Amino acid sequence: MKRLLFFLFVIYALSLYSQDSTKVPVISFSETEHEFGTIVEGDTAIHVFKFTNTGTDTLRIKGVRPG
Repeated sequence: MKRLLFFLFVIYALSLYSQDSTKVPVISFSETEHEFGTIVEGDTAIHVFKFTNTGTDTLRIKGVRPG
């Protein structure tokens, strides 16, 4: 009887673990590159990269740096 209870507990614990591990954030960009063309020295060039979270958990952005 103890073995059966232990086995059922293990199955239950694994099912909980597998459900939690599928919750991940996924960042998806509408575009990953932008061609600015010719820019005159001293001019400012700006482009907005739009993204969405297509995952199943909260997406947290902790820092941004140029590639």
